[in-house]
Amino acid sequence: MIDSEQYRVAILTQVSAFSEALRSLGLGLVDDHLKHCVAGAVRHDPGSARAIAQEVSESLARLSRGMGPRSPHWQDDTTATPLRAAATAAVV
Repeated sequence: MIDSEQYRVAILTQVSAFSEALRSLGLGLVDDHLKHCVAGAVRHDPGSARAIAQEVSESLARLSRGMGPRSPHWQDDTTATPLRAAATAAVV
């Protein structure tokens, strides 16, 4: 796009859309992992809940690094709330 002299704002729009798609993919992966893998592991071995919660916490920290204070999604609770609820339900 840059080589073909595309309008720079159009390129930035595409970069933003791609970033949002990656963010959505990451959140979907976390949600699926919580609902299936984590919930199953805790049911199978309730004593492992603390270690699993730590693993999920570290994964969320890695995912959220890209959503720092400059990102408009930093304070967006519309996706964080269901994930928090799923994480709580999976560990409890």
